[in-house]
This record gives sequence, structure tokens and C-alpha cells, in this order.
Amino acid sequence: MANRIVLLSAFLLVGFNLKNCEQQMDEELSFNDQDFYKLHISPKNPGSEDQILLIENTCGIEPEPILSYKGMQIIYKRYFNSLMGAPCRPTLDTTIIGPLNSGSYELVHWVIDKNHLLKDSIISVDTIAFVVTD
Repeated sequence: MANRIVLLSAFLLVGFNLKNCEQQMDEELSFNDQDFYKLHISPKNPGSEDQILLIENTCGIEPEPILSYKGMQIIYKRYFNSLMGAPCRPTLDTTIIGPLNSGSYELVHWVIDKNHLLKDSIISVDTIAFVVTD
């Protein structure tokens, strides 16, 4: 029973924090319908205790992104398949990175098309530098 209460409390706390982040994101971000796969880090100036989020405008049909770490480099890969021909439903997608130690980070954002008919499936590779303070 105690485990259920702890789990429920943690779930509610994360949900409350995400709601606060959504309000903050509304104030900080403005996407238009053409800004697909544009990535933002929230908060803009994170501290070492902040819950860091990646907010991306997607078409709402992609699988979960792949997130990996190499030292102070964060690799974020988003895959889609242009062969599917599904209509695009613009959606803001949030990926939780969580708190990070203070320091300078580099986020490498890959957008990759899984269409096997393409010669080059890499649509874009962007790098975003950000600093986490104490």
C-alpha cells in the first residue's frame, strides 16, 4: 500500500510540473504550422535542479524519439517515414531529459526519413548549445 501511495505521489508531482512547463512553454514558444521538427529546450536557462524538457513540433504520427548521451553531448533522433502518406496533424511533443549536472552541453538533433527509396535519408542535423547552471 505504501508503494502505491509513493508511486501516485510521484505521478501527480510530475504531472503538476509538466502542467507548469506547458504554461511556461506557451509564453516562451511560438510555432507556426511550418516549423516541423523545430526543437526548443525548456526552461531556456536551466539550473541543475530543473526538469529539462525538449519540445518539438511534429506531425503527430512518428514513433518515440531516440535519446542517447555521450559525455556532455545529447543525441536526439526523430524518425519518420515519408512513404506512409498519412496526413500531418501538428502536435507538440515533449521529451523529458530531466535534471542535468551543471556545465555546457551540446544537443545534436537528427531528423531522419526511413523511406528506403531515398539516397540520403538525413533530412537535417542541428546542434543546440546550452548551459546548465548551479
